[in-house]
Amino acid sequence: MKAWNSTLKASTKPMKRSAMNRGTSKLKRSPMATGKTGILRVASVDHSRKTKTKLKTSRPNMTPIRKSARNEDCTLRFPLICRNRTETTVWCHSNSYADGKGTGKKARDEEGCYGCFECHGFYDGGWVQYAGWTREMVDREFDRARKESREKLVNKGLLNKEVAA
Repeated sequence: MKAWNSTLKASTKPMKRSAMNRGTSKLKRSPMATGKTGILRVASVDHSRKTKTKLKTSRPNMTPIRKSARNEDCTLRFPLICRNRTETTVWCHSNSYADGKGTGKKARDEEGCYGCFECHGFYDGGWVQYAGWTREMVDREFDRARKESREKLVNKGLLNKEVAA
């Protein structure tokens, strides 16, 4: 019995495109340099999906309130955590479902405050690692920071006084 590879011969000429797509076969020949011998690799191609689906954007829409956080002071100021680095300040949304948060949905922009990177991480769940911190304490600090941030937004003209009250 002959070895299986002795009966196979690779063509030295590349296949014509019409020969590759002949019949109902959905196989595509991988590119190979001319003149080299070897076994052809075949890849499966799925032609059943005619339309491309749009990918979701990885970034949320930038609103004027979110943009206003650039180079702003941190209002959360958690003790022993905050470094008040203004270059890392972002708009921190409330984690309370009463403020419009839902599964896969952020709270309204009006329900937030300015927070540096460290404070934002602490508020979003980092407080669990620290002994002595409870959810009520973190929420109390967030409410204080929210009031302070709302005053800044009113002064910038981004929020009405009625909404801030």
